[in-house]
Amino acid sequence: MKLVHTSDLHLGIYLFSLSLLPFQQKLARVITDCAESENADCIIISGDVYNTKDPSGESVKAFDGFIKELFSAKRHIPVIIISGNHDYAPRLSVHSSLLESCGLHIRGTLSDYLRPVEIGDAQIYCLPFFTVSEVKAIAAAENSEDEIKIESQTDAFRYLTDRIKENWNNSKKHIIAAHCFAVGGITSDSEKATKSALSARFAGGAQLTDASLFADFDYAALGHLHSAQTIDSGGKAVVRYSGTPLPYSFSEGNEYSNGFPPKIREKSLSVFDTDTRVLKAVPVENILSLKTVSGSLEEITAMAADTRENEYVRLIFTDRATAAGLSDTISSLYPNKLVADCRPQSLGGARDSVTAEQVKGMSAEELAERFITEYHKREFTDEMRKWISDAVTANERDDR
Repeated sequence: MKLVHTSDLHLGIYLFSLSLLPFQQKLARVITDCAESENADCIIISGDVYNTKDPSGESVKAFDGFIKELFSAKRHIPVIIISGNHDYAPRLSVHSSLLESCGLHIRGTLSDYLRPVEIGDAQIYCLPFFTVSEVKAIAAAENSEDEIKIESQTDAFRYLTDRIKENWNNSKKHIIAAHCFAVGGITSDSEKATKSALSARFAGGAQLTDASLFADFDYAALGHLHSAQTIDSGGKAVVRYSGTPLPYSFSEGNEYSNGFPPKIREKSLSVFDTDTRVLKAVPVENILSLKTVSGSLEEITAMAADTRENEYVRLIFTDRATAAGLSDTISSLYPNKLVADCRPQSLGGARDSVTAEQVKGMSAEELAERFITEYHKREFTDEMRKWISDAVTANERDDR
């Protein structure tokens, strides 16, 4: 059985002032084309269909068109969707029982976690995003006479996967679709909810999931982390985050800096064959491209010629050059500029930091020199020294 796996569509998300919905509406055709060309037996979307639990009308309409496009293939390809932490499960899974007869399997809650979607020789189990308390309630109902200790996300996943393995058909291949933060995963800047999992309120890793719990499956189709990556399960399972199909932060885009080779990052769909156990990434191209350009004003101006029309740009200036009309000039060179930052570099390398006590002992000239050379990346000239000297002299004459 061959599957196409993606996740974290985040329909309705913005990047600064740019709505990404027009780009996201093109994704369904890309996914469908991939499934057809790869002769896939199903498509799995592992959560975070929407960017918010209360999506806009435009986002809901886009999802409707998205599903319609997925079912426009020349042959019938079942689609499996689970809810993520950004989704409101009841809204996402409305009419799900009826839709299953059409081949659209939307699992918003854990109520059907022991009922797999059966396609070919594979059983596909679905674990949408859940809380530990939800699993505690399930365990209490299923084990009325025995108390099951479930204190963490790993405990919860262990309980659910153990129950799944007790009930599955040993003669079948086994796939699990889940929305979670597996230990060893790498985050990116667009994962606001994920980054909170690293905060003090989740001390001890209570919200992390041990990837070894998926070891006995053939494939774990995970969602939640936005960078495509494979995590070691310690067993036969291929544990895979497909990542987002589009870049949702500049940390997921390409980076260009004058004098250095560019860093190119591709977004992709994950394709897995349970028979050959071959995993491959199929690039998602020509929809949305994010690009970071860094350098001095002169260098950034020179690199404008290498920017394509469909690239949205973040500029990082490494100097403090200013000029009348500079903003208009930059906007004409980079019409798709979304943001510009200034991160000046020190002149001749950074010096050791100084303490407040050391600052108190420095002369006005010494303070000015450090500020000009380290923050503005400019030479501290004799003319500047005279300005400082004149200012100090004037200040000595007038205590104001």
